[in-house]
Amino acid sequence: MLERLECVEMVGDVLRVVPPVGALEAGSAWVCFTVVYRWRPEVLPGWEVETPRWGLRMMDEAGLRRMAQFSQKPFELLVAEKGIDLTRPDRAARAGAGAEFYAELMAGAVLCDAYYLGESEELGTDDAGEMGFYGKRDVALYVKDTRRVDMGALAVNLRMRAGAYDGKVWLGDWVVENVALGDFPPEFLVETAAGARSFVAEEAASSGGALPVDKDLIPAGRRALAYMRAVAAAGCMLYGVQNFPYSKGGTGYPGAPADTSDVFDLMGSDPAVFGLDSLSLVGHEGAHRVAEIVPLLTEDAGDAANIPHYVRGCVLRSAQAWARGSISTLSLHMGDVGMIYDDFAAGNVNRVTGRPLFTAGARWPWNFFGYNYGNSCCAAIDARDGRARSAHRPMLRMYRALTGTGDAVDAGTLGVYEAYLDLCVEYCLGLQALEIPVLFRPFHENSGDWFWWGNAGCEDEAGQYAPEIFKRVWQHCVQYMMGKGVHNCIYVYSPNGSDFDNEAKLGTHAFRPYAITYPGDDFVDICAFDDYTQDEAAMRGDVETVTRFAGARGKLAGAAEVTGSATDSAVMDYLIRALGDTAHLPVNMAFFLQWTQPTFAPYLISPTRTNSGAGNGFIRALSSKKILLARDTRW
Repeated sequence: MLERLECVEMVGDVLRVVPPVGALEAGSAWVCFTVVYRWRPEVLPGWEVETPRWGLRMMDEAGLRRMAQFSQKPFELLVAEKGIDLTRPDRAARAGAGAEFYAELMAGAVLCDAYYLGESEELGTDDAGEMGFYGKRDVALYVKDTRRVDMGALAVNLRMRAGAYDGKVWLGDWVVENVALGDFPPEFLVETAAGARSFVAEEAASSGGALPVDKDLIPAGRRALAYMRAVAAAGCMLYGVQNFPYSKGGTGYPGAPADTSDVFDLMGSDPAVFGLDSLSLVGHEGAHRVAEIVPLLTEDAGDAANIPHYVRGCVLRSAQAWARGSISTLSLHMGDVGMIYDDFAAGNVNRVTGRPLFTAGARWPWNFFGYNYGNSCCAAIDARDGRARSAHRPMLRMYRALTGTGDAVDAGTLGVYEAYLDLCVEYCLGLQALEIPVLFRPFHENSGDWFWWGNAGCEDEAGQYAPEIFKRVWQHCVQYMMGKGVHNCIYVYSPNGSDFDNEAKLGTHAFRPYAITYPGDDFVDICAFDDYTQDEAAMRGDVETVTRFAGARGKLAGAAEVTGSATDSAVMDYLIRALGDTAHLPVNMAFFLQWTQPTFAPYLISPTRTNSGAGNGFIRALSSKKILLARDTRW
């Protein structure tokens, strides 16, 4: 095979190659090729070794002792949960040692697709001859619409993400061709999901099963629904993490990259789902990381003039994630819109910052900065019954305004809420212009008693629980987004798992069937749940409730928020078991997302070493055949 490849030198950190593009019709196209490069240092013949992500792993202790007996160089020993890792001090100086590559397909300055060249297949001696240890990787990159990019300026970048490489690279077996429906290369799904390929081909023209909520959903959104359905049908799950580009469990060691996730550091890939919250749109989360992409207008994070910059920065963050294989999901931790309206009516003063709440004629007239998770998103505890309840009654006010039974205060509260939704509209339209879909998840955990839209927040004038209040406000949210021209949203309904269909709470205010606030099939694309329990039986109960509910309606199922605060891999193993054991249920879970990084401690303590059990166990858990990361996806 090697003699059929073109040999090129790696120059700097980026190798740029122009593929042999022939005549292509308008539509989609694949660019497929093979990469061969030296992928590990030489080892003495006869030793049974394999190459994991970090260092050399001896298959048994006896092999390690043989290495120690004959080695002329010092080495460092790390005992892992399985096998033994051996890391040589001179490893970084060897050609190809620790190198991690991305292949990027560019059309001029436009990034069309990206692929991580991990887990290369080792070439045997028959292929490599005397050339040493080399690995090969078949790469497939995708152009979604050849009409929208300059195919004459097509180029492939082989970009080094980490490590050092000073050797040669062989490129060949080029294929550039139009894509027919269902004509997918081997990398379309991971090997374990191969059975889903025909399913994807059959469903790719539509969302599969039930129609999407938005009948004008962009093609990429329909493909995303079909792809998620195929992933679930194959028994796999997309793995996601909240805020992963700017939230990790510590720097870990001097010189550690700050712009990667813990998942990327260990697995060489980002998660497949990027969790983002509306708090980022107003500067409460990740403001400094957003400013790295779109400089803020002023140094003051609370200045409303910066809000368009926050929104644009989040658009670009999500676009980067999409290019790497991650779909974004947007949740809303909204400040109490009833409180905000009352503050406006009482003197137009932001109670947190002391600034004006509303500035007529400004680029962004409302300043929501300060009304965050801690002081207004979570309602105050009512001493009468110990439940969280907003004194401003925002849900009831909006319901009355929407049903024509309200007054000026109700209409004003609805107006504040819609102004907050406009933040989401601007974010979604920014991605829609790039043909990127979003999993939109408003009013999450509504079956609980902590947010102002929760159970206690949906009481009528007589103080009686009225689920129709929640349903109507949700329906208005969907209608408002589409009415503003947003057609890239996939709508996700996610009550709190511990609070629905819980027989232990039967007869109390906390017992709420999953369906009691369901807004209707015309307003929900994905039936999901949030649950931070580490009780496996309880989690399995959530999964059964939601998958049966979703299956009866032709909907997808998912876990939109699950625990992420463990300090070892035990929780990951438990989640994969509880969420993935669904063969007996109508549908499988399509995805799950951890709200934070899996630990609050760094996984890596050097470029090549993990913090023992936690890091190694995490690698093992995410190496499950059920788990798909960003590098595995083809949206």
